[in-house]
Parts: sequence; C-alpha cells; structure tokens
Amino acid sequence: MQRLIQYIYACCCVLLFMFVSCNDDKSGLAPSGTLCLNVNQDETVLTKAQSAVVNESLRVDVIAASGDTIKSYNDYVKEVQNEKLVLPVGTYTVSVVSNQSKDAGWEKPFYAGEETVEVKAGEITSATVICKIANAKVTVVYTDGVKENFVNYETTVSNNSGSLLYTRDEYRAGYFTPEKLTASLALTNNDGKAYTFRQVFTDIKPRYHYTIKYKMGDKPGSPEGGSDFNITVDDEAKVVECEVVIDESDMEGQKVPVIKLSDTFKENMLSIKVGDNLPSSSLQIVSQVGIETLTVKAESDLFAAVGLDLFDLTKPDETTKNKLGVLGFPLLPGGQDMKDITLNFDALAGTFLQDIAYLQSKKLHTFTVYAMDSLHQETEIKFVYEARPNVSILTNKPNAFSTFAFLCGESQEASGHAFEFRKQGDIEFKTIEATQVDADGTFSALVTSLIPGQTYEYRAVAGTDSEGDLVSFKTEGAVELPGGKFDEWNGNNPANSFWSSGNNSFAGNLLSPTDDVVGNVNSIKAASLQSQFATVKFAAGNLFTGDFNLSGTTGYIKVGRLFSARPTKLKGWYKYSPGNIDYSGEITTPSGRKINVQGMDTCSVFIVLLKNTFTINSNDQSTFFDLETDWFKENVIAYAELPSSQCVETKDYTQFELTLNYFYPDYNTSYYLAIICSASKYGDYFKGGTKSNLKLDEFELLYDYDPKCFSNE
Repeated sequence: MQRLIQYIYACCCVLLFMFVSCNDDKSGLAPSGTLCLNVNQDETVLTKAQSAVVNESLRVDVIAASGDTIKSYNDYVKEVQNEKLVLPVGTYTVSVVSNQSKDAGWEKPFYAGEETVEVKAGEITSATVICKIANAKVTVVYTDGVKENFVNYETTVSNNSGSLLYTRDEYRAGYFTPEKLTASLALTNNDGKAYTFRQVFTDIKPRYHYTIKYKMGDKPGSPEGGSDFNITVDDEAKVVECEVVIDESDMEGQKVPVIKLSDTFKENMLSIKVGDNLPSSSLQIVSQVGIETLTVKAESDLFAAVGLDLFDLTKPDETTKNKLGVLGFPLLPGGQDMKDITLNFDALAGTFLQDIAYLQSKKLHTFTVYAMDSLHQETEIKFVYEARPNVSILTNKPNAFSTFAFLCGESQEASGHAFEFRKQGDIEFKTIEATQVDADGTFSALVTSLIPGQTYEYRAVAGTDSEGDLVSFKTEGAVELPGGKFDEWNGNNPANSFWSSGNNSFAGNLLSPTDDVVGNVNSIKAASLQSQFATVKFAAGNLFTGDFNLSGTTGYIKVGRLFSARPTKLKGWYKYSPGNIDYSGEITTPSGRKINVQGMDTCSVFIVLLKNTFTINSNDQSTFFDLETDWFKENVIAYAELPSSQCVETKDYTQFELTLNYFYPDYNTSYYLAIICSASKYGDYFKGGTKSNLKLDEFELLYDYDPKCFSNE
C-alpha cells in the first residue's frame, strides 16, 4: 500500500459520518443518535496515486455547540473505524486533523478538515468531512549549469514552521505552513569562492507545490545584483515554479538590504516619558538594487484599533495613508530614492505620549519592518517604543513561571516599596516587601508557592499612600513531560512522537526498550541506548526530543519541541555501562575548541530551553550543538547537563536532578524544549565506544523555585 506522502499536490479524505437517531425513548433518557465513521478516497484529487487515507494517523474530535469536546479519538483506524458512537440529539462540529505536528518536515503533509452536523431524533443524518492538506509543498532543483559551476550548493528553506536544508543530493519534498518562505542559497564555486544570497517568497498558499529552480545565466536589466528570478503560477494544477537565475560575474557586489535604527534606540528599544524632552528617532534602509516592498508589522493597540496590523509603505491606498497620517507614522514621499530611505518617527512618538497622558500605566508599541529589494532579498528589524506616563508609581508586568513570579514596580519614592498581592477572586491582599530596589526607581519581589495555571492580581505600592494600577497575570502550567516514562513503544521509538532517535533505520539497537526495574518506581519499560558500528560509521546510542530524517548518508536531526512552560529541573534515572573508545581521534567543536577523544567512553544527558528549534547536519560539524557559538548564545534560554563526574559507569540505576540555569529569565514569548541523551558523548562526531550502553527511565520536569536557576553561575 503506497503512503500518503506520494500525493504530489493535494489529497482529500472523506470521512462519512452517519447519525442514526431514535425517538423510541422507552428508558426515559434523552433522544440519542448513533455515529458511524467511514473513510473513502475523494476522486477529485489532483494526482492519481491510489493511497488510502486510512494510512494517515488522524485525530477525530466531536465538539458540541457549547464548544465542549464530547468525544476525542487519537487514531481513527484503531479507535473509530467500524465502531459506533451514541450521541444526544443536537448540533456538533466534527474536527479531523493529522496527529503529527505542523512543523516543517520532509514528505510530511498535514491534513485538516471539519464539518457541522445536526443530529435529529427519528432521522438518519450524514455529513462529509473533507480533510485537505493544510500546508505547502516545496522542492528545490539545481540545473546542470549550477552543478558544473559550483562544487557545493545547498539551500535552506525556512519560515515560522521550521527550516529544511536542501543539499545537492536532496530530492524529497518539504512541507511548510502556508506563509512567507525564505530560501537561502549557499554556493562555493570551482575556485573555492563562497557566496550566499537569499530570496523571499511571500504569497504562499496551502496545497500548492512550489519548485525553486536555480539555473545559470545572464541577468538582463539588473546589473547591480547577482541573481534574478521569475515566478510562474499554474493555478489549475496548483503549481508554482520559482526560477532563480544566477549570474556569477556579478555576485561579488550583491548584498541584502541594510537596516539601521538611530542611536537613540538602546538594544532596539526607546523609552519616552510624558513631560520629558522627546528624543528624535528614525530608521534608515539602504539597498544596492532598490527596495521593492517595505512591509511593517505593528503590535500596538493604537494600530490594531484602526486595522493596521500589517501594511506596505511602498503602495498604501488612500485609506491607509489617512490612518497612518493620523497616527504620525511616516509615509514615503514622492520621488523617494528607493536605494536609501529614512523614516523619521518623531511624530509617531508624540502620538504615543498623547495616548498615555492620562493613564497610570506604561504601554509598549512593537514594530517589525521587512525590507525586500528587487531581487527578493529581505532584511528585517524589530524595535519597541516604551511610552511612560508622568505618574509617581507604576505596576509593571510580572515575570510569572509555573509556581512563582517576579513582581515588578517603579517609583521615585524613597521608601515603603512593596506589593499588594492576591489570588483573583479573593478579597484580602497580602503585602509583600520589595527585596530589591534599584537606583532608577525600579523594585521587585519574588512570590512563591503559586498554583500553576491560576490567575493572580497585584499592585505596586511605595511611600505612605502611593499605589499603582491593579495588574492581573496567569501562571504557566506545570506541564508533564510527554513520554518521559518510556513505557509505551512503537518499533524502535517511544510511542509518543515527542521523542526520536538518530539513524535507527540503519542501526535498530541505537534505541530499544528494556524491562529493567528502576529503583522503587513502578516502571514498565526503560530506554536502552546502545552505541555500535552501523553500516559505514560509528553511531552513538541516542535519544532526543525532535525529529530525525535521512537523505542519502546525511542525517538531519531537528531538535526541540514546542513547549508551554519553563521548568526549573529535569529529574530521572540512568544506568551507564561505558566501553573503551574504539573510534577515537581529535575533534574540533564549532567554537574552535579541540578535544582528543580517547580512553573510556562517557555519556551525556542535557536539557535546553530554546527560542527556536535547530537542525544538526550529521556531515556538517558547524551545525553541532555548542553553547559557545553565537547562535546558541542568542537562542538558549536555559540549560543544564549531567556533570562529567557523573557521566561514568554506574553499577545500578542512579537518580539524577539537573537544575536549569536561565540565561534569559525574562524571555517568555514561546519555548522549545530539547532533551538530548547519548551513550557516547561525542557520538555526533562519530567518536566513542561500541560497547557503551546508557539506560534511561522516569524522566520528569519540576517547576518549584530554585535560586540556582537565576544565579548566573
């Protein structure tokens, strides 16, 4: 049976729901109906690959008109097919989606669909749910001219759903959420010269197949840049061909647009206050070939109120011009040189101060500017205006974790700094004295023993009678680590797809279950990580949160799972039996540190909280995890690892507890959780011992406050 991923452009599945109602209410209960689910293939698919939709793991939810989910099924085939479901008479929404994540992935379409149906007494009601591919398909093609002129060529395609690396030998299709795509092409010519340039594709639609085709040629009419491209769309066939023409003779001078804020911004933020002199502020954009679009994303209540969340300054309509004029946002004057643009924000900043003149709290206005040139190369910058009222005291937004929160306030009072705090719904406040008061008037306090997922409210107080506005906040949940007990298995991987292992298709024992008994824990199974020689190379037994894909002899390890809370500790059990390192030698880390791997093997267990996922290319050591490189310094929110003194042989299962060190404790936008374990610490460099074995079990996350998390040690 062929797999669903053989569909080239779109695939529809039909779920036939039959509701058979009964008005013979002899038992005195409310009238009910019977739900029967069948799966058929829609004959209107654009290709004739005869794959049945039942191969796709689908989640089914039956949702009442009130919004409550009445029934949920994780696997249509195993739990629902040929089964009957009795439902009370009423209106329902039947929602069907793929069980897999929406993250970018190879040959991994995501299906979704829903239908509203009314179950009536005494009638048979049927409904059809069409499940369509909800993401876009992307392939990359390198023509013979590129192959002849360059010894290396690879393209990284990315958007908010993740990134995929299309190497010279990558022929698979990638699937992405239908939103703006960025394609970064890295080239090395036959003389060893390296070039990189980037194109942006803005109008990305679901169920379309986008082919990015790189070819050599002259670039008429655009002598300043090193590439040109043309987009051809066949809407009937849902095919988009993006042809990129490379002119190597001109690539030396090609640069993406440069964006620079005025010096009045500090770390991309400008704080302005009612009553103070307003500092001048501006933004400059410089492009070698000219700006084609200048898109602004506004995260501001003032802009949202007039429907200006996203706008393009290069071609605004009259309504947009009028709205921007009222807000004081600068427009591009007629005859503007699109190679050198300056936007003056003085009037805009004045609007922000007028808005809060009578408020008791400050406001943040965040803007992201995307500058794309005529070659579809794009640069972006994000900056923030902090507008502050002229008041004696402010209650600021707190930094709330799961069981504790850092409360924040501002005042110029000399004494009496504290907070009044309560759970939402309570009448009485508790007073919490400020534990830190800074010279600039900010003060803070830590409150612990909070309930995860609970709403609280507080206000800052200072002096004898000054108090700020009441601010509410909700603590993060104490989210359980999915699959952390390793009790359920599917082949060589835990049944919960939160986890994965590298290269198990070549070496099935890298990750396997074991029936070991762990301490006093009622453990069903544990994870056994076995290092070994696999086909052509040494392979370390490994386990990580993320996905593994193989292209030829290159493995791509996408590390990190979207997570909704910030833990303080990782707790678990391990048992390690190391072997002598029989694949030894010197390695060089991405940050340049040289290590001679020899002697007795060691294991590794570490946890990372990230701002973004990252992908390791097994044949490119510059992509390996290294806290000393710029990317990881910027993107690692928190980190903890098993100390080297404990990465040695243990006779029995030993419990460990890793305390996360938060490098960015105030970052609370979105998190990706990465837990990486290996029976051979330097296995990613293909070094280690083939007899090394690491057993793991009963992993759990803890959320209680620990001062070590914020000690910066």
